[in-house]
Amino acid sequence: MGNLMSHPEFSPGLADVPVAESAVSFIDGKRARLEYRGLAVETLARESCFEETAWLLLKGDLPSQRELADFDDQLRHHRRIKYKLKDLVKCLPETGHPMDAL
Repeated sequence: MGNLMSHPEFSPGLADVPVAESAVSFIDGKRARLEYRGLAVETLARESCFEETAWLLLKGDLPSQRELADFDDQLRHHRRIKYKLKDLVKCLPETGHPMDAL
């Protein structure tokens, strides 16, 4: 029987080797292009806040003002630090390594 699998061409560092197709991002390394959902990251960095970009990545389009306000409220709620955790962190030595805290 013959070999049914072909041997892929060697590509150092996986240059020019597509890994997967994505509707979320597009990368063109030769032209130094990176896009999220069809929008250049330079434009997003200049004209959008973190929350708008996060919404874009999750939902596929930029949020309305109302959606942005609601999303921002949700994020604020979920990033609150519980009092017990604050107390625990205060007990850790200031000079300790972060991995020791874990």
